[in-house]
Amino acid sequence: MPDIRIAIVMSMLLPSLIFSQESNISETSSNSQNIVHDIDSLSNHKTRFNYSSLIVPSVFLTYGLLAVQNDGLEFLNRRVQEEVLENIDNKTTIDDFTQYTPFVSVYALNLMGINGKNNFKDRTIILGTAYLTMGISVNSLKYLTNEKRPDGSTNNTFPSGHTATAFMGAEFLY
Repeated sequence: MPDIRIAIVMSMLLPSLIFSQESNISETSSNSQNIVHDIDSLSNHKTRFNYSSLIVPSVFLTYGLLAVQNDGLEFLNRRVQEEVLENIDNKTTIDDFTQYTPFVSVYALNLMGINGKNNFKDRTIILGTAYLTMGISVNSLKYLTNEKRPDGSTNNTFPSGHTATAFMGAEFLY
C-alpha cells in the first residue's frame, strides 16, 4: 500500500510541476528584455550551491523511506501514536485558526493601507479559486490514500488539510 501512495502523490505532483514550468516559459518569453537585463546582472555574481541546506530534508526523506519497510521504525511510530492518544485534547486547538493567518493577513494589510498588486475583487477570486483547487486536491488524496489518523478515529489523515491551507495561504500572501 505505501508504494501505491507514493505513486499517487507523484502522479498528482508531476502535472503541476510541468504546468508551472510552462507558465514560467510563457512569462519569460513575454518579458525578454527584462530577462536579458537580469541575466547580465546575474553574470557578475558567482553563486555557489550550499550543500548544507540539503541535510535536514535528506534526513527526513531517508527516515520516511526507511520507515515504510522497517519494523523498528514502525514500532517507534506506534509508540509515538500511543503517546499522542494518551494526551490528546479533543477541544479546538490553535492550529484550527492559524492555518488561515496568511490569507487573512492579506486583507488585514489592505485595511491598514498596505495594498497588494491585486484589487479586492481579483484577490478574492484568486483566493476562492486557490482554496477550491486545494480542497479538491487534498480531499481526493485523502480518499485515495485512506491513511488512519493517529487517534484512530478516521481514515483521512494524509495529506493534512491544515498544512495545505496554510501553504496555500502563504503562497497567496506572497
